[in-house]
Amino acid sequence: MSDKKYLINAIRAYERQFHCRLCLHDYTGKLPRGILPSYHLNPFCTAFKEAHPQLHRICYSFDRFAVQEFWLKKPVFMFKLCPCGLLEAVFPVIDDDRIAGCLFAGPFTAELRRMEKNPELFRLSSKPVVFFSKKPGKASPLPRDMMTFQAYGEFISVHIAMLAREKSSHQPIGEREQIEQYLEQNFHRNIGLDDVAELLSLSPARASNRIRRIFGKGFCRILRERRIEAAEKLLARSCFNVENIACRCGFRDGAYFHRIFRLETGISPLAYRRRHQTETV
Repeated sequence: MSDKKYLINAIRAYERQFHCRLCLHDYTGKLPRGILPSYHLNPFCTAFKEAHPQLHRICYSFDRFAVQEFWLKKPVFMFKLCPCGLLEAVFPVIDDDRIAGCLFAGPFTAELRRMEKNPELFRLSSKPVVFFSKKPGKASPLPRDMMTFQAYGEFISVHIAMLAREKSSHQPIGEREQIEQYLEQNFHRNIGLDDVAELLSLSPARASNRIRRIFGKGFCRILRERRIEAAEKLLARSCFNVENIACRCGFRDGAYFHRIFRLETGISPLAYRRRHQTETV
């Protein structure tokens, strides 16, 4: 088993054990991609932001700048109270003695009594700016075994940094990895064969032949499969509507996405969501 697959399995086990979702903010552009989403992909955060679009800016500012400013003193594990009134655990990802990213785990219900009893953990708080009259499901309570929760989370953050160092030491990369990385970073954009041809310094015709030889399929098929894979995750794990998911995954509109998704999976996006989405995180 590769180190990347080992880490992905550890992440899935962590999410199951502690009833939460993880996401990763990359501050350097060097952390491994395709392991974790870069935004909070859970029914609570996505439902809040769907109803209150201004939260995208507010939450991003809090997560990116307030967390980093706090860590200037000492980058340590902590909990934060987010603008939506939910708790999230925050783990620094340290690479070469500097903060390379931030690993979030949550959301959890804001248990004020436990926060008062453990002030050393609950270090960063944002005044909630919006509340749902009806919350989208029930957030999980804070883990009772906080030491295990913290230790496993730090284990994951350390291994993310280790993968980043391994990646930087294996340059240059082959054409297959170049293409996979390009798709991972740009599948949501309006990209085509010409863009990959430029990446490989080949003509479009030669790039097409090279891709088919490497992957056993054409570029359009590879790109579509990557977009469908991303859409399946959003349908199962978020409350974004179909139009929003289409936009986030690189489809030109909701109707086109609906048609392609049904063609590829045999069911509609909403049917897929009903089958795979759970009420609780």
